[in-house]
Amino acid sequence: MSTAARLPGDVWKFGQGQLDDMIMRSLKHDLFSTEMARTAEEVAKRAGLTKADVDRYAAQSYERTGAAQSQQWNRHAHHPDENGYLRGVVVLDTIDRAGNHIVLARDEGWKPGMTFERIHKMPPFPSFTYFNAATASQVSDGAGALVLMERSYADSLGIPYDTIVAGHTAATCDPRLMGRAPVPAVERYLERTGTKLSNFDLFYVNEAFAAQVTGVIKELGLPIEITNPNGGAVAIGHPITATGACISVDTIHELRRRQEKRALATACIGGGQAVVIEYQRVK
Repeated sequence: MSTAARLPGDVWKFGQGQLDDMIMRSLKHDLFSTEMARTAEEVAKRAGLTKADVDRYAAQSYERTGAAQSQQWNRHAHHPDENGYLRGVVVLDTIDRAGNHIVLARDEGWKPGMTFERIHKMPPFPSFTYFNAATASQVSDGAGALVLMERSYADSLGIPYDTIVAGHTAATCDPRLMGRAPVPAVERYLERTGTKLSNFDLFYVNEAFAAQVTGVIKELGLPIEITNPNGGAVAIGHPITATGACISVDTIHELRRRQEKRALATACIGGGQAVVIEYQRVK
C-alpha cells in the first residue's frame, strides 16, 4: 500500500489534470460518495455501541496481537524450519530497497502500550464518533499466500494437509452499512448448513475498523473469547487484497495450534458484500 499509485481520475488529452491517490479512492463508495470509515460508524450506531465499547475492543486487539507475537510467532523466528510449510507463519529473509539485509519475522505495525485508557483519551477525527488513530486499521504493506486444490489431487501428489474448505457463502447488505455484511453472510451460512454458532471452535472477522468488527460481533452474538484470539488488522494493519489470505492463514494456523475442528472466517467487502468460509481440520 505504501507504493500505491497516483492516477488520473478522468482521462484528459490536453492541459492540466488531477492525479488521485488510489488508496483514498479505494476507501470510498463511488455510488454514494461515502468513506468506508463512515459506514463503520453507521454499523456501530446500529448496534448501539458506545465509544468506550469500540475503544475497549481496539485495546483488546493490540493486547492479543502482542501476546500472539511473544508466545507464538517469535518461536518461528528462532526455528524458521519448524513444521516446514505447514507452520502457518513465514519468516522472510530478503533485501530492502537500500540493499540492506533484513529478516521479517513478525508484523511491524503492532505498538506496545496501547491500553484502553490511552486509546479512550484519543479524540475522534472531526465529524466522527468512534474513529480515531487507534481504532482504525493501519495502512500497511502485507502479503498472504494459500495453495488450494482438490483433496484427491493433493493425495495423488503426496502433499500434506490438515485443513479443508468445508463450505462457503456470500451475502450483501446496504452499501452504506458495508461493514455489517458479515452478519447476513454468517446467518445465511448457518441456515444453509443447519449449524449453530456453538458448533464452531473459532471465529475470525476482519478488523477493517474497531467500530465495524465490534458491531458485527455484538449483532451475531459471537463468543469474544474465541473470536480473533490473536488480534487483527486494528493492531497490525489491513493490506488491501491480501486480507482474505491473511485471515485464512491465521484461522488455519490457530485451529491447528488449538487442536480444534471447525472455524468460520468472514470479511466485509466494498459495496456491501461479505464472504464466509468454514475451515475444518481433517487430520
